[in-house]
Amino acid sequence: MLAIASLVCSIVGIFTCIGAPAGIVLGHLARSQIRQTREAGDGLAVGGLWVGYLVTVSCVLAVLFYAVWFFWIVTSGTNS
Repeated sequence: MLAIASLVCSIVGIFTCIGAPAGIVLGHLARSQIRQTREAGDGLAVGGLWVGYLVTVSCVLAVLFYAVWFFWIVTSGTNS
């Protein structure tokens, strides 16, 4: 169940950038639970982790890009 929640949160994170970190946490919890109970779902947990990390990195890079772009726009105005 945690593995599915991890994948869903990570995919929702594509649109919100908030769900991806939750997907990462749930993915790690799911993998830990799967190792202890030997139940199925490791592939879903790993998928949730991959998507979660990729979305989180993409969102951080996008925020940094826009922050630098905004700073560049503000500071490159005419000095009259």
